Amino acid sequence: MGQGFKYLYVFLAWVVFSLSGYGQVVYDENTPLESRLPWVETDQVNKDDAVSGGWFYNLGITGIRVLFDETEPKALKVKYVFPNAPAAGRIFSGDVIIGTSEGLFQESHQNGYGEEVFGARGPIGEFAVELEKAQGSGGSGTITLRVRRGAQTLNVPVVIGKRYGSYRPTYPEDCPKSALILRENLDFLLERQYYNGSWGSPISNCFAGLALLSDGGVREMAAARRLAEFHANLTARPPGGRADGGVLSNWNGMAAAIFLSEYYLATGESWVIGELNEVREFLLWSQYRNSTPPPSGQDNQDGGWGHNPGFDGYGPMAMTTGQGALSLALIQRCGLPVSRNQLDAAYDFLERGTGGNGYVWYGASVPPGRDNDYADMGRTGAAAVSHYLSPYQDATYRNRARNYSKMIGDFPKSFVDTHGSHAMGMGFVGMGVSFDPVALRKLLDANKWWFALAQTHEEAIYNQPARDHSTPNGGMRIEVSAVTAFIFSIPDHNLHVTGKSVDYDEWAWGSGQLSALHPWGDLDGDLLSNWQEFLRLEYGRDRAAFSTPPRAESPYSVTMTAATNSRGSGEVEYRFTELSGGPGGKSTGWQSSRTFVNSGLWPNMTYRYRVEQRIGTVRLEASSEVSVRTPVGRAPQGVIEVGDRASFSVADGSGYLDVEGIGAFDANMADKLVVAVSVEHGFQNGSGKVNGITYAGKPLTLASQSRGDRGAAEIWYLDHPGPIGSGKLKVSSDGFGAGTAYTLFGTSVGVSQVATASGSGVSSVGLQNTLPGSLVLSMITNSGSLNATLGGTAEIPGVPTPLQSLKHGGTGSWGFVAFDNFIHRQGGHATGYQFSDGSSVMNSPYRTRTGDGYSINLVSVEFPSLHSDVLEAHRISDQVFQYARRSEKAGTHNFLFEFSNDLEAWTIYQGATQIVVGNSDNGVQTVQVTLAPGDFVPPAKFFRIRMSPK
Repeated sequence: MGQGFKYLYVFLAWVVFSLSGYGQVVYDENTPLESRLPWVETDQVNKDDAVSGGWFYNLGITGIRVLFDETEPKALKVKYVFPNAPAAGRIFSGDVIIGTSEGLFQESHQNGYGEEVFGARGPIGEFAVELEKAQGSGGSGTITLRVRRGAQTLNVPVVIGKRYGSYRPTYPEDCPKSALILRENLDFLLERQYYNGSWGSPISNCFAGLALLSDGGVREMAAARRLAEFHANLTARPPGGRADGGVLSNWNGMAAAIFLSEYYLATGESWVIGELNEVREFLLWSQYRNSTPPPSGQDNQDGGWGHNPGFDGYGPMAMTTGQGALSLALIQRCGLPVSRNQLDAAYDFLERGTGGNGYVWYGASVPPGRDNDYADMGRTGAAAVSHYLSPYQDATYRNRARNYSKMIGDFPKSFVDTHGSHAMGMGFVGMGVSFDPVALRKLLDANKWWFALAQTHEEAIYNQPARDHSTPNGGMRIEVSAVTAFIFSIPDHNLHVTGKSVDYDEWAWGSGQLSALHPWGDLDGDLLSNWQEFLRLEYGRDRAAFSTPPRAESPYSVTMTAATNSRGSGEVEYRFTELSGGPGGKSTGWQSSRTFVNSGLWPNMTYRYRVEQRIGTVRLEASSEVSVRTPVGRAPQGVIEVGDRASFSVADGSGYLDVEGIGAFDANMADKLVVAVSVEHGFQNGSGKVNGITYAGKPLTLASQSRGDRGAAEIWYLDHPGPIGSGKLKVSSDGFGAGTAYTLFGTSVGVSQVATASGSGVSSVGLQNTLPGSLVLSMITNSGSLNATLGGTAEIPGVPTPLQSLKHGGTGSWGFVAFDNFIHRQGGHATGYQFSDGSSVMNSPYRTRTGDGYSINLVSVEFPSLHSDVLEAHRISDQVFQYARRSEKAGTHNFLFEFSNDLEAWTIYQGATQIVVGNSDNGVQTVQVTLAPGDFVPPAKFFRIRMSPK
């Protein structure tokens, strides 16, 4: 995607290959370099990157942003360095990077838009190689940059660490770096989901939703459900004319169709069928057919879709037609009828616009004399996946699909530089080769540089500059983070658009042309060996598999068994790999046993496993990844575990109202339910505070609040919440707002310390914690300001972002108001958390807009843990317990005991001394205990006594 400087011949190539838009850099000698496109573009939506001052190239996790200067074609000109990035204080704006410790950059910038210049030749590609090398197993974790600063030339080391490592040759499959980036991108998407379930554009919605569905975790599926409900709320039947809301209705309807189809196929939720039927009716109605005469010069358009029904916009085009065909193919898989005449008309539209080399052009025709030319591949990818998933078994569809995917694999360098939306093009290209391992490998190998450089230092992916400059208005990070998460999930084959349930045997044999498809021609000779290799390389068949998928035997162990395979001869061995990196996750070497038990795991955690198999010298493809979540149980001793998190919106009204967006949010088995809520003053009609919160009818306790003149930040909790049953989470407030609910495991009862901050300029709150192992949870509320000062753009003062020292909790916003012809949010909410060491001030910083007119409130609460030696006392005899540590000094101390399990009466002894007498009441009691040196005693003031019922 990223490409910058062009020589004049690059500009001419753009003229030849482009009918609209600009190249990466406007080639105009009369315009100063730094006033040209794309450098003057800024993020108009999420503001993550607006501080850099333009749309510059990101140099991976260094945090450096650069532009290309045609007067220095072998250098990178630094424009910005993020203050919390590895390069901060080392590299500065105005520096010119001319090489690395490996030497000066060797090639001039040649990456741009056009057959001759697609890719990353020049300093940007050379930098990517060195960045990967520094993070790899043989690297030092430091990249040393050769920098010209004024009259000096310096060697500047930048420490980037080796946390991520480098991409393996098989990436994203069997690649820890890919797995970590995938997890970070999914978390980023969860944090950025709007309260209504959307991510703000049909592109983001489509690919974020697909990536979350592919993961299948609890939080991910909850977010996917919210997106499904978003589409359900906006879909409309014809002749309303616009499905899924507003202009560009076909794009919106197709995004809804693709996601809702995969959601239904994954969950089987019956209510989705009715929504899919509405989208189906709309798409069948909005497809252009020859029954209506087209405008002059727009003939040959039968079967296509454009931006909107009919010829609204540019008329039918291949990109929307490929997505429309895919939508109808998926809808038919869900059991709804689709006219074959209409679907075939779409396929025929794409075929008319396909060159002899398999490249799909803009419309339903190939430009004269261009039969073997090509440009960006987004349309080709959409055509490929729609044919792959054709519901019809005629070999024509399969052969076209292979032709499209082969074209992408043979010319992979345009992958990141697509017309319109670079992210969308990447996503559909990824879909188009997801069924073809050879083409997929070629595509990823040619574009590893982009994934290395687009990764930010803040756990997201950045949209590098490319041909068209429209994408910054869709967000610099959300779309490409969503698409990257989708592409990195392709090897799992958990979706129909990435190969789930594809019958590769039928694909190979159905046309009776296996020898013609075989890369080595005739299969005579060693048929078995050739067949295995053919299926392994071309179609991913002969994969290892599980006969018994990973299943949780307890909160602490998972068992799995590999399937046997009858092909080949020789010793059969298996290798199991745990890919999540979760606590206790283990992998094996090659072993003869088909069974693997991974013990020592944590409760309520998702783990991911694959199995590989080799037979003699033949190694089969690894199985698809399988996820399993361990049951809820006690957290490991002395450790607090954060379980489920869910963000919600708070309604404006009287009484206890259901929160919106998280359903029941069952906190059963958790030690503590925590609800962090931000509320607004309600346009001066309320006091801006929470009156109370209930869970399944049980009231929560206010831990702490910070109130200002326009709103409040409040944290509430409930110990041992129990099952939600038929109840709900309800909030009574004066005003509206947003919140985040947490389940915590391994906490003691109550609260240890609290801290608050408020004002128009605050963005951090500090808390002096006292207990090791405790969890410090904080939140920020920013409310009450329109602030249209930045050129009238939509400001979001309230989607504050937790900074690097905090683990992200949730975000939300509220109060959409029209002002100065723009839509503004009145305020918003964010939470984060961190674990304490028991002896320092825990600062909880946030990124948010500050200044006059803002009402900012922060609150931080410390929740104590159950320490390892007091989580559960050890039974010695029928009512006698000992503790794990000895007291260092004498004295009388107050301890907070929690009694449980309805014992009639019981006594705890310390050695031979009676120290605690219990009665029939459960609950919390303060007990005074006198200790002598050497006595057994818990090291904290909070602990639980648990016994089996009498």
